Amino acid sequence: MIGRSCALSAGHCISTFQIAEFNTPPSAGGRIQRPAANDVYNVDTQSIVYRNGGQGDDYAVLRLKPNTITGDLAGDRQGHYSVSFDAPVKGDIIRITGYGAARSQPTRNFAQQTHTGDIYSLSGTIMRHRADTMGGNSGSSVILEATEEIIGVHTHGGCYETGGANASTLIATHQRLKQAITDCLQWEEENL
Repeated sequence: MIGRSCALSAGHCISTFQIAEFNTPPSAGGRIQRPAANDVYNVDTQSIVYRNGGQGDDYAVLRLKPNTITGDLAGDRQGHYSVSFDAPVKGDIIRITGYGAARSQPTRNFAQQTHTGDIYSLSGTIMRHRADTMGGNSGSSVILEATEEIIGVHTHGGCYETGGANASTLIATHQRLKQAITDCLQWEEENL
């Protein structure tokens, strides 16, 4: 969440943008468990702005509708992070919290997990990092540990036990993504 109703994700995840779930319980026997209905929000599919252009050009900005039971907005009830348009530097520590696969640990399989690592390289709109991720982490916000602000969106794996780095779309250098974020947050100010 980047605002009261605005959210950030990966564009290649667009087929999953019907609902957003919060406070999901640990997996049971490796199977995803669903949260209570008051932690589920429908996506305003008309609000989605996205690109699925590969590394450095993979993002989605969208709005969530109020919860159908409580009437609360997701960002008001669940909290949200500020977005930074400032570029990080190589070596900065980032955090990724998401729902990646963990088949060897059934209660953590596609359940919320968090990992930190360093920024390995910055090139145009691509940020490579070494925070541990697995399939299912796509769309996770990349949080700069020093400021607790979102600086990117995780989109591609590439880390292995022998090295490598994962890839994210960097907000600071991506003009269309910055505009989509600004437009969504401005819509909130004018309409909520």
